[in-house]
Amino acid sequence: MMHGGMGSGKMDWNRGQQSNLQFSVNDVNAYLECWVARMGNPRLKARRFVEKAANTITADSVTIEQDVLVQRSSVDRRTGTWQAIQ
Repeated sequence: MMHGGMGSGKMDWNRGQQSNLQFSVNDVNAYLECWVARMGNPRLKARRFVEKAANTITADSVTIEQDVLVQRSSVDRRTGTWQAIQ
């Protein structure tokens, strides 16, 4: 389980009540890579970004050694809301 604020919530750049931000897979990738770097754990990396539906992107945090899943999150493209799903 990951700690340090990666659970449910909004992406840092989405502080207002916006509802049609349309984040891309690249936006989610950049955010997760920055978050992993801030965590300071050199054994983690951002990996496997998939558009699951028109408004959802799935993002995985995995180990460097064997790509073992640490956490899977779902991101709402319109609002920037993150939710841990696994």
